[in-house]
Amino acid sequence: MKNLCSMFLVTAVSFILPACAGHLDRKTQLRELMELSGLQKQVNQVPAHALSFLKEEEERLPPDQCLLLSRVFHETYDEEKLLQGVQAGIEKNFDSEFFIKTLKWMRSPLARRITKLEVESSSPEALKQMQALAEQLLTKPAPDQRMKLIRQLDAATHGTEMATDMVILNAWGIEIGLNALLLEERRSGPETLLSRTAFAHQQMIKEQKELMQVSLLYTYQTLTDSELERYAAFAESDAGQWYYRTIRIAFKDVLSEAALNIGKCVERGLHGPP
Repeated sequence: MKNLCSMFLVTAVSFILPACAGHLDRKTQLRELMELSGLQKQVNQVPAHALSFLKEEEERLPPDQCLLLSRVFHETYDEEKLLQGVQAGIEKNFDSEFFIKTLKWMRSPLARRITKLEVESSSPEALKQMQALAEQLLTKPAPDQRMKLIRQLDAATHGTEMATDMVILNAWGIEIGLNALLLEERRSGPETLLSRTAFAHQQMIKEQKELMQVSLLYTYQTLTDSELERYAAFAESDAGQWYYRTIRIAFKDVLSEAALNIGKCVERGLHGPP
C-alpha cells in the first residue's frame, strides 16, 4: 500500500500553462504561469516523492551514510532549484504562438476550475479517497464513455508517461547515491544503474496506467463529459501538445540532472564531514 500511495502522489495529471501580463519579462511571466496553473505546487511535491525512496533504504544503511544521503537529497531536491530548472526548460522550447493559445485556454473558467481540482486532488485525504475509488471500480466500473474520455486525456496530456518518468528518475537518484557510497572499483555507471532501476520498478510501471486512470476519474468526477471533451480538445491541439511535450521534457531534464548530481555530491561528502 505504501507504493500505491507513492504512485498516486506522482499522478497529478495536468500541467497547464497559466496567464501572464504582456509587459512583464519572460522569466517573470513563466513563474506567474507556473504558480497560477498549479504547476508550481506540482514541482513542490517532487522532493517528498524523491525522499520516499531514501526512507526505504535507511534501515539498511549505517547512520553516517543515512545522514550524508539525507543532506544531499535535501540540497539536490530543493524546491526553488527544481522550479528554476522546469522554468528554464519551458523557456528553452518557448513558442510564442502556442503560448498565446495556451494562455487563452488557461484564462477560461473551465481551465481555472480544472486547475483547482488538480491541486485539491493532491491532498492526503484525496489520496485516501482515490484508493477507495480504486477498490470500488473493481466491482462497479466507470461508464464506457467516461473511460474513453479519461484514456483520451491521459494520452493527450502524456500523464502516464510523466508519472513513469518521475518514478524511474527519482528511484535512479537513490541508486546513484547508494552507488557512490561503494568503493570506486565496485561502482556501476549511470546508464547501467538506470537500466537496473527501470527493470526493478517494471511492475509499478505496468500499474501506472491503471493508477493514472483512477486518479483522473477521481480528480475530474465533478466535470461533465462535455467539459472533459473541451479539455481534451485543447490537450490534443497543436498548442496543447506543445505544452505537454515541453513540460515532460523539462521534468525529465531536471530530474535526470538531480539524480546525476546526487552521485557527485555524495562522493564529495565522503571526503569531508557530513
